[in-house]
Amino acid sequence: MTALAPAEIDALSRAGRAQHQIDTALRSSTERQLERKRYAAALAERQFNRVDPDNRLVAGELERRWEAALNEVREAEEALARQSEPEPLSQRMIGKALGDKIVVLTGRLPQIWTDPATTDARRKALLRASSTKSCSTEANVTLLSSGSCGEAEPSANSRSK
Repeated sequence: MTALAPAEIDALSRAGRAQHQIDTALRSSTERQLERKRYAAALAERQFNRVDPDNRLVAGELERRWEAALNEVREAEEALARQSEPEPLSQRMIGKALGDKIVVLTGRLPQIWTDPATTDARRKALLRASSTKSCSTEANVTLLSSGSCGEAEPSANSRSK
């Protein structure tokens, strides 16, 4: 859990922007697909309404097509409803000021960790907050300067489980 480098924060921002673009594109694609299915259902309805009622075979087939198209529209609407609205990009991005604060704070993590005023509960909260970094990496051994990840607090790991 060494200090986050500015390059890591930039990479996180780029990944967030890329994920937002993908989410937006998927949502847009689903919306376009729903519009196509609605058009097909409307076309099937018009065809059914134009058929001669005396021609029962054709009318029956056109009614089945219309029902199938309506079922596809319903499924597409449900798929769109299941797909969440993408978060605004501003909520996903780490601003320059916040990124700088994170870099400064992570530089102080070893000091915070070894401070006698820091309780075990706070240390566990720090570990949970930094869950993207595994305790088994060499970077984490640097943060816990009092020893390796397993040696820093062997009983704390067993108590948190």
